Amino acid sequence: MDTSQSGQEWLARYADNFKVVTASLQLIWDDLNVSAVSQQGRLDRVHAQALACWPNALREAEQEREDVRDQVVVAREEIKRLGREIGSSPDEDVDRELSGASDETLVNQLNRVNKVLGAWRERRHERLEQHAALQGVCNALRKQLGRPQTPDKSKPDLTETGLQAMEVAGDRLRTEVKKQMRVLDDVLLTLSQVCLSLGEDEAVAAGEVHPSLRHYKPLSLQQGTSVRASQAHTEPDLSPETFDGLQRKIAAMARAKEAKEAEAEGLYAVLIGLWELLEIGEDDINRQLVTFAMKGPARLQPAMLDQVKNAIVGLEGKKAALMRSVAVSNRAEVERICEGSRMQPPPPPLGFHDETPDSGQVAALLHSCVEQVKAMQTLAALREPVLQQVDEIDAALAEVEWMRNWKQEKNRFSGRHVGQSISRSTKAEELERQLPATMAGLRSILQQWAVEHNSPFRINGTNYLAEVLTQQEQDLQEALAAAKAAQSRARQGSASAAKSRTAAVKEEASRARPKTPGRIGAIHAQEPKTPSRAAAAARGSTLAAKSAKAGALTGTKTGGGIAAIRTKSPAGNALASPVSMNLGEKLLLSSAMSPPPASNAGTHSHRTSPDQEPTTLTFNSAAQATKPTVIIPGSLMCSPSEVEE
Repeated sequence: MDTSQSGQEWLARYADNFKVVTASLQLIWDDLNVSAVSQQGRLDRVHAQALACWPNALREAEQEREDVRDQVVVAREEIKRLGREIGSSPDEDVDRELSGASDETLVNQLNRVNKVLGAWRERRHERLEQHAALQGVCNALRKQLGRPQTPDKSKPDLTETGLQAMEVAGDRLRTEVKKQMRVLDDVLLTLSQVCLSLGEDEAVAAGEVHPSLRHYKPLSLQQGTSVRASQAHTEPDLSPETFDGLQRKIAAMARAKEAKEAEAEGLYAVLIGLWELLEIGEDDINRQLVTFAMKGPARLQPAMLDQVKNAIVGLEGKKAALMRSVAVSNRAEVERICEGSRMQPPPPPLGFHDETPDSGQVAALLHSCVEQVKAMQTLAALREPVLQQVDEIDAALAEVEWMRNWKQEKNRFSGRHVGQSISRSTKAEELERQLPATMAGLRSILQQWAVEHNSPFRINGTNYLAEVLTQQEQDLQEALAAAKAAQSRARQGSASAAKSRTAAVKEEASRARPKTPGRIGAIHAQEPKTPSRAAAAARGSTLAAKSAKAGALTGTKTGGGIAAIRTKSPAGNALASPVSMNLGEKLLLSSAMSPPPASNAGTHSHRTSPDQEPTTLTFNSAAQATKPTVIIPGSLMCSPSEVEE
């Protein structure tokens, strides 16, 4: 554009316009009586305004040029920032890409820079999409694995290194997902097997744990099935909570399976019992079918159990009377067990006395009777050790009572089997010493029984601890105290008559030696009834009556042997058992059981006091007759001089 020519034209038009306007202004100002000085001032102001338009236009143009330059600078800086952000080009490459021709106008330069900026923005957008896709995959995998999602507030890394790192993280998560998927397949396979045995839908069972598992099937179960693609590719939840829920579900299903197995075994046992009762042989076709099905994998399915129940109902309807006879026999077994265990039988089950029950009631009655037999067998097994101890105590009390009665007999040291009676009496004395400790042990056992079973131990309906054992302990203590008092009185009486007794013994021995050198005789003193002996006899009769009552309650027999009584003797006790007999006891046994020698010998019995057992004098020859040996039952051998002392 030729600015000089256009300026001349513009000045010519401006001069013409100025002349016309100034002339018009002068006419108007004259009409308004504006003075010449005022008119000149107004013209000067208009002229100044006209001159100011050009500098303003220049400033506006310069500002516009600066704005374009700023846009170019901002665009170049943004391009460099984008290059650094996506990490694909250094700064010098960006400068070389933005460089243009030297005579390029500013606007063309701006357009070129904006074009380059658009390309870089497109690159960044693509990187953002890649980053978002990778981030979405990682987040989805973390969510599938049940890991907590933490929002990332940091600036995304759009460089190639950052994207590759995200791809590596995604690959690691995919590997872990595949590993967990294999574990899930194994768990679901186990659940499927349990559900199959129970006739349950494994999809419903898995869906109860997590909805994502409802339409998911393991690869091992997808073969040969018509699973839809959308269902087969459903991503299951792999969180620890899901696996824990599956384990709990499998455990619950396993418990249900155990319950079903117990139910099936019970039903099958009832069915076998019905077959046997109805005399339906194993060659029956229906029995063979049911037996084959109950031994197969579908034995726990509801349809199979319903089939067995229907078979039971059918047989019950036909043979309810036979089932009732089985219930009656079970009831008899309960009573037999209770009688053997000395306990009162429980009341019969509900409907036992109903003469015309339906088949369902008979089945329930039979089941109750079977359970009652099992319960009574278990209780009888628990009671057996306690009853053994009760029997031992009753037998021991019977032996003690026999010993007391035997000691009351006058001729207990004469006749046959004296040695056996003495040995039995010795054992009974040992039992009498051990009875308090044995009773205390039984008391502890009965107290523990009452705590564990919330009921006292009863024998034939009687509270054994409160009504029997306590009375036995009291009677035993009274008898022991009376025996101790009698022994004390006997020792006091024997001390006052020791010299007279020794003299009588010597006199009898001297008379027997010259008269009958080859005989063995026994002299028994009379036993007058003294108050002390009468009281002891009365106490023995009372204890015998109470022991007989306890034997009637416990079912034992009094007066029997002691072979079944297991007692332990304290160390050093010479009368504890036949194995540890003292010398005097051995001599008593030998004198009672072996025949007398042919030499001159004699035996005399002497009672030192009315309340004391007879004293037996033994001598084997005329040489020994002058100083016979004195044998006192229950003590060691001693000579007459020792007795006198």
